[in-house]
Amino acid sequence: MERKQGPKQPMSQAAAAFLAMALCSLSRGIDAFAAEVQPPVQAKEGDSAYDNRQELEQAGYHLAWNDEFEGNDLDFGKWDFQLGTKASDKGAPENWGNNEQECYTEENYKVEDGVLTITAKKEEKEGKNYTSTRIRTMKDDGTCLYAAKYGRVEARMKLPKEEGLWPAFWMLPADTSVYGTWAASGEIDILEAKGRLPDRVNGTIHFGSQWPDNLYLGDEYRFDDSTDIADWHLYSVEWEPGKISWMVDDEVYFTAEASLSQTSSPQDKFWGRDEDSQENYAYGAPFDMPFYIILNLAVGGNYDWEANPSV
Repeated sequence: MERKQGPKQPMSQAAAAFLAMALCSLSRGIDAFAAEVQPPVQAKEGDSAYDNRQELEQAGYHLAWNDEFEGNDLDFGKWDFQLGTKASDKGAPENWGNNEQECYTEENYKVEDGVLTITAKKEEKEGKNYTSTRIRTMKDDGTCLYAAKYGRVEARMKLPKEEGLWPAFWMLPADTSVYGTWAASGEIDILEAKGRLPDRVNGTIHFGSQWPDNLYLGDEYRFDDSTDIADWHLYSVEWEPGKISWMVDDEVYFTAEASLSQTSSPQDKFWGRDEDSQENYAYGAPFDMPFYIILNLAVGGNYDWEANPSV
């Protein structure tokens, strides 16, 4: 996501943009995962054109899916919109379940010079005071355009520093029939940021049983004084059976691992269990299924409940 240079933008035109994103997977099997990514690929801060594919290939990855945001529009063979103020699923909660204050449209974005820009605007639509855009590699009719199971998922981004903005790069399960509704089937938040706090970002997973018996694990990455979310940074997860690691510019700042127990529910490990069962699902659940990708810029919401979007 990109915050345009120059004078601070008013909230009525707060922009955020994504550079190229990619999903890579190991070419020689998941067992070699830890060894294959040493030494880490070094992201070049401040370089919007940085391309690490050759370095990743040398480290043992092959490219499974990517979008370089070429041309002047989205590739609709890869992305589709989510519109309005709630998901299209039957019984989906209003305001995206997070008290978000925007209405998502098809107009609040542009693709130019290899960068996808999503812009939050102060304007009324469907009872909301703001508009923005949300895209995903899944269609409302259930058609999955792309879903990943294991590998490295990453995007290079610049993020907005305006109070009340909530940019997110995240993943949801392509099929919830196996483990059930949120958060029993899991959620992987690769990157979330609070515009009010530009010196930090978060990575999180949600799991456990169906709401309200859901749990989460995550951590915060803090930048040093020389940079913040308004600069280009590479945000990644490396995901293997029973283990997910979060990185900023290839620096690992958090790792979540699966519980080895079939009966206990440790708070420092992830696990999955049906709400009517006393035993967990198999090791690695629910993060042993394909997940699709979501990019969006929310306004307000529970993630930063202290923020005042009207600023």
